Amino acid sequence: MNVKALTSTILREMPEINKWQRDFFEHHLELFLSLRGRYTYLNFERYGQNHEMTYRNHHNAGFDFQKFNLTLIKAHTSSKRMIAFDPSYISKSGKHTPGVNYFWSGCASRAKWGLELCGFAAVDLEANTAIHYFAAQTMPQQGQRPMDFYCELLREQARELLKMSEYLAVDAFFSKKSFVDTAIENGLHLITRLRDDAVMHYAPPPKKEGQRGRPKKYGDRFCARNPDTEHLPCISENEYQRIYGGIIYVKSLKRLVKVAIVHELKEHGKIKSVKIFICTDLEFPAQDIWPWYKSRFQIEFLYRDAKQHTGLEDTQSRNPKALEYHFNMSLTAVSVAKVIHYLTIEKDRRGPFSMADIKTQYFNELMVDRFFDVFANIPNINKNHPAIKKLYNLGKIAA
Repeated sequence: MNVKALTSTILREMPEINKWQRDFFEHHLELFLSLRGRYTYLNFERYGQNHEMTYRNHHNAGFDFQKFNLTLIKAHTSSKRMIAFDPSYISKSGKHTPGVNYFWSGCASRAKWGLELCGFAAVDLEANTAIHYFAAQTMPQQGQRPMDFYCELLREQARELLKMSEYLAVDAFFSKKSFVDTAIENGLHLITRLRDDAVMHYAPPPKKEGQRGRPKKYGDRFCARNPDTEHLPCISENEYQRIYGGIIYVKSLKRLVKVAIVHELKEHGKIKSVKIFICTDLEFPAQDIWPWYKSRFQIEFLYRDAKQHTGLEDTQSRNPKALEYHFNMSLTAVSVAKVIHYLTIEKDRRGPFSMADIKTQYFNELMVDRFFDVFANIPNINKNHPAIKKLYNLGKIAA
């Protein structure tokens, strides 16, 4: 399978895309995997087949990445999957780009001037990898707080997200009542981590027969470092870790949740650190909460590969539609490469996924194909010749 075959298969299921748009998208997606240098419109013209204005016009026109990526996810991931949501800082200078402001950068551990991208990805829990679904730029309205914007974005996307999974994994920043309530109101269950100082209570005791008054909402308060095993039994233990699971009441969320309290242990069984992970689905297995939450980090690898190899931060446009097109094309290119060069390989034969090697291969293919185009037919040389494949692999770390 190659990029053209995969993309044309998906685009055939999108009848609203005409032939010219389909041909351009197939070419442009492959160009995103082949380009060297910055991902500017002028560089697209240098390495591609179209004029600079053609690339500008298509970026400004937009594209239905949600439908494209949903088809890709359904066809090439297992049924055991969840959704990951995470904002990512995008470096951008200037004062006139829409949405530019100070946003939190995890790498710098401080707020920096630039843009922020809110990305949704489907995490295949069997393959332990993420496929991009859709990304939108963080652009709060006048007087709107960032958390209100995230909640509004979740409401807009919830109907389509439910086609992939009912479980949404987010980091500890989103373990707030407004975001949790928004997810549940729209049919989603949240998997997240609580703050270390979260106030928690045991599940309420059952009301005794004949007892007057309303039933208790929650039981006694407890400390995560020393839970009562009668209420929260130990569900997993080894020399490095101990996990307690059950149902608790979280005061800040004002609701009962399923919890997995993870104790990281030092020598002699002393507690090194304590982390609290929850799921809003009370029927969810407590032993699966922490592994599912850990898989959320796969969306970070999508951002990393897109920033390093497919020009996520290189866009030079100030048109909101063009910015959205560029961000989604960059992340989609990484996902398509992952499907072709990783997920199609049998699980026991898969090595590490190297976006650097894939970029090297596609650039070599671009150069070799350009030689064939320029010099027309070279006698006694065919594209399926073994020597050509050696040229394709030139410079790869794991050829």
